[in-house]
Amino acid sequence: YVREHYEDRIVHLDSDTSWTVDVFKKNKPFYMNDVDNEPIADKKNEHFKKLGIKSILMMPLVKGNMKMGVIVIHGYSKLLNFSKKEIKKMSNYIRQIVVILDHAKTHEKINYENQRLDYMVANLESLERITSKINSSLELDEILDEIIKGFRELYGIEGISIFLKSETEEALECIKHDNA
Repeated sequence: YVREHYEDRIVHLDSDTSWTVDVFKKNKPFYMNDVDNEPIADKKNEHFKKLGIKSILMMPLVKGNMKMGVIVIHGYSKLLNFSKKEIKKMSNYIRQIVVILDHAKTHEKINYENQRLDYMVANLESLERITSKINSSLELDEILDEIIKGFRELYGIEGISIFLKSETEEALECIKHDNA
């Protein structure tokens, strides 16, 4: 149920019922080590319980002053203990991820523009060489899979969702969700 819930999910930034939006807007991590016994009474917590989430950590994806999105780490079969020390370690890892995601998003934009230019000036050999070089690296899906693999290997994470700000900047879009 959770996989279907998050795939192709868009969270609008004007939502007042989403912890994901809160984390994005406030640019601060949010976590619950034990959702079922969380003292914070909030309708948003019911959403986690409905999805079968036992523990959750949400961290903003920020590069400089640019808010890029939110990464959401879930625990389903066991409680995860997100200590301040563990969150700080993950923050360092996430800073590196943000740079990679920024490069990948830039690559997507470049790839799109190159396709448009290629269509317009298909007869130019030099443009074809540039396009082939750009297309040979930084594929977003491969990068997202590696990010998920890295979190699993380093932190034993069961589930992960990566939300990025939409092109219109009106929503956060789940670009990748995966459960172990």
